[in-house]
Amino acid sequence: MTRSNTMKFSTTLILPLAALVLLDAIPAQRGNRGRRRNQSTPATTQKKAVKAPAKKEVKKPKVKPIALTGLTIWIGDGRRLRNATIVMRGQKIEAVGQDLEIPKDATVRDLSGKHCSPGFILLGGSGMGANTPGTGEKYEDSLNPFDKNIERGLAVGITSFYSESGRGSSMPAGKSAVIKLIPDELDGQVVKEKVAYSMRVPLGAAGWRTFGEKVEKANKYIKDRDAYKAKKAGGDTKTKAPKPDKSLATLVEVIEGDVKLLIRGSAGGGRRRMPMGGRGSSLNLKGCREAVKIAKLIGQGVILDNPVSGWVIADEIAQSGSSAILLPRMEVAADPTSDEPNGSRFSMPETFYKAGIPFFAQVPPGGFGGGPTLGTGGLLGRDYNTPAFDACFAVRAGLPEKMGLATITSWPAKMLGIDDRLGTIEAGKDADLLILNGDPLHYATLVLEAIVNGKVRYEKSKSRIFQSVEK
Repeated sequence: MTRSNTMKFSTTLILPLAALVLLDAIPAQRGNRGRRRNQSTPATTQKKAVKAPAKKEVKKPKVKPIALTGLTIWIGDGRRLRNATIVMRGQKIEAVGQDLEIPKDATVRDLSGKHCSPGFILLGGSGMGANTPGTGEKYEDSLNPFDKNIERGLAVGITSFYSESGRGSSMPAGKSAVIKLIPDELDGQVVKEKVAYSMRVPLGAAGWRTFGEKVEKANKYIKDRDAYKAKKAGGDTKTKAPKPDKSLATLVEVIEGDVKLLIRGSAGGGRRRMPMGGRGSSLNLKGCREAVKIAKLIGQGVILDNPVSGWVIADEIAQSGSSAILLPRMEVAADPTSDEPNGSRFSMPETFYKAGIPFFAQVPPGGFGGGPTLGTGGLLGRDYNTPAFDACFAVRAGLPEKMGLATITSWPAKMLGIDDRLGTIEAGKDADLLILNGDPLHYATLVLEAIVNGKVRYEKSKSRIFQSVEK
């Protein structure tokens, strides 16, 4: 074969083979491109649900209990337990009793020989970190937890007190709160706001007529409002809510029992004698009767502030479900021109107790250099150093000795509507406790520790107050 024939044969053979290779390769490349395109943009898109990562539960640190053992416990309602234990967990009392099974993880404090009582509740307190709230301001916004007198109050057993601003006139009015003594912290002080409103008597004929009309309007509003709520709950979409009257707002709260009503007498309501010549207002017999009448009108018991002639109608006060603030040392002379018994009676604490009327034993206003507010120069007037003094006078005046402590613990808590939290040492209540070196009402007893919300807030051994007294 010649050279030319050989080249012709090679070209004839190679070109078809190359063409076959190219033709075979091109569809394959197209197919690959198509597959890549189909993988990225499929005809039918089905997105898989993406599960959010499970949130890890943040476990709160376990609050370990604290067991106070070996105590003589004064419950606050007349009961007393010897060699008993209190278990606290956080801010609450978990258990109280004798022969308790102490939790294994509890911190145990042996307080054998010591006494324990509820913290004292003061009605008519002032200062101690509480300032008068401004317009539109709450008590919690006006507190000063760095007030030095908080420590003074704790040192003598006061762990909470009733504070108010504005004392009302012919209609319920004023701001009020129950405040705990907690130094150097900004939370937990306010137990309750809007605890009580105040009114003054006598109202006079015109005042009674106006008050009666307002009570009637308030009751009608409550009835209409409740009817509206019932209809709405039943599916009635056309019913309209009754329009509230702002002038009746405080009265509605009182009638419904949400806020207590405190009744005071106008200044000059009786000729009185008080230690060191102090002055103040009180409820004479007429004032006491008007207070009972108000209680019956609103359908709720009221608090009578210093009802000096209340012993005359003690049964009527009790039947109205009312309570009282008593000043056991106050003496008010009887009015000789009256045909009825009147004036004060030393045995009124005993009379009220037998009638079933809870009361708070209040130290009288005034005193040598003391004034109407709390201080340290009251000489048994409103003095920080003597918050339990008149509870002792109530016992001297015939109140059973075991109930003396109730006049500054469980009874005022009930009167103010905070007895679900304060006033007695019972499971479920706030751990507001006093560790004492003796009987809570003994004149020589000292507070060794004051516990508020489960935390020691005052220790005698670490405080300048009473530190030099070795007991």
